[in-house]
Amino acid sequence: MPRYNQESWSAMSVIYYQSRGRSMEPFLLDGDELIVRGGASPRVGDVALFRSAGGGQVAHRVVAVDAAARVLVARADAYLSTREAVAFADVLGTVEFARRGPRLIRISGTAGARLRNRAIVAVLPLLAALKRALGSRSDREP
Repeated sequence: MPRYNQESWSAMSVIYYQSRGRSMEPFLLDGDELIVRGGASPRVGDVALFRSAGGGQVAHRVVAVDAAARVLVARADAYLSTREAVAFADVLGTVEFARRGPRLIRISGTAGARLRNRAIVAVLPLLAALKRALGSRSDREP
């Protein structure tokens, strides 16, 4: 997969990025090839590709957008307690597709995908809270 320096990202209309790690499971898997629309402004629920504070690139889900402060808040689907503020200037684009083997999976760009993505933002914290509650409850039972 081609690698690009940070200066060339913004000049491109399509970015190819290979997902690494498990932070977006089960939605995105380690090794998925992400097809990113460069320069796109992500909405709540979208998966954005951005420059991280550590200097690399990260693809995480947008959970809030503050247009006045020109910042979005992103988090990993698998680690709901971790959120990061990302300046608009560090956003490289929005993930449109993921290629997983021979499958091309639509991530955003349609009304159905936007609805699914917003539902993920709303439902994942509820599922995590339920899991914690059931886990702590089962610890008390003999």
